[in-house]
Amino acid sequence: MMRRSWPLAMLGLLAGCACKAPANHADANVDVSGIERIQIEYRHMGWDNIEEHYTLVPRGEVFVLRSSYESRNHVQRRDSSTVPTTKVRDLVGAIESPAWTRSRGIHQLASTLKPKQLLPTGEETFFPPSKCSKDEQRILAGQSMKQRGVAATLDAFYGDGLSWTDDYPLATVQIVRRDGTRTTLHSNSQKALLLPWTPGAPQSSTSLTAKNWSIPISETLRAILPEDSYLQDRLDGIAFMVDRIRSNTVTDTIRQCDALRERTGKQADEGRAAIWAGSGRSDFSRDQTFPAMHRSRLASLLQTAWCIPAKARAGQAQHRRLSAKRAAPAVRPG
Repeated sequence: MMRRSWPLAMLGLLAGCACKAPANHADANVDVSGIERIQIEYRHMGWDNIEEHYTLVPRGEVFVLRSSYESRNHVQRRDSSTVPTTKVRDLVGAIESPAWTRSRGIHQLASTLKPKQLLPTGEETFFPPSKCSKDEQRILAGQSMKQRGVAATLDAFYGDGLSWTDDYPLATVQIVRRDGTRTTLHSNSQKALLLPWTPGAPQSSTSLTAKNWSIPISETLRAILPEDSYLQDRLDGIAFMVDRIRSNTVTDTIRQCDALRERTGKQADEGRAAIWAGSGRSDFSRDQTFPAMHRSRLASLLQTAWCIPAKARAGQAQHRRLSAKRAAPAVRPG
């Protein structure tokens, strides 16, 4: 009897699993039958002036997106396209779901990035040049990222409010139902995914209005819009964010590294010479990759602000012995 019930139990278990849709899929329980339209507006002011208008209306088993915008290729478009109802359910479900906290949104976004993506690549150029090599900059940046973490780095990047000038986006989404009820939210964020979103119309919200850090709102809205629109591109913004954080990291690292160099003076150069002496090389001022053993030693040296005159003298002595040995003429056996 036990043997016969086992396959049935397994089938019941599989059936139960199959009924649970993945979190990223549309929830069939989201009711979109009462929607009259969904209005999407985007305006950007700064170096350019952009206006985009979109209206989603039901038509039979699908929705139709009516678009009026200028593409990123500077082509004026007035189009109509079919949008599957599942995508509209995704959007409505994300908007009507409980709001995400800042911590949840930041940590979810951080889980998609690796620390290495936010570190200097070595191709960055700054003027005036730093007193520290690019190898040293990468080491310091790596130490800082390891201590701080990706989530804290993203949180600092998002900050509070606007972070730069000549870039003023405003996206508004409003769901209008046939019974007259309306659900509105907007974002004037400069940051990736237009996070956070603010409930209500722009003119009705205040700085005290609770924010919604829901990533699904941005992703599902982006999935509906034309691929060549400015708003669709702005709802991503990950690559721009990574470049901006990397640039900020380089600037902070150069400032930190130069400050250490100025504070420690001659001991800094002696310490760097000690590191390179272990490999029998004296070209420590050049920016090139060096063995992991010496990279680790240099990292330790930077952490202690290069204050190791004793090690520096020992390294220099070793370097002089190696140099003398290479310079001495070879003696052939008689």
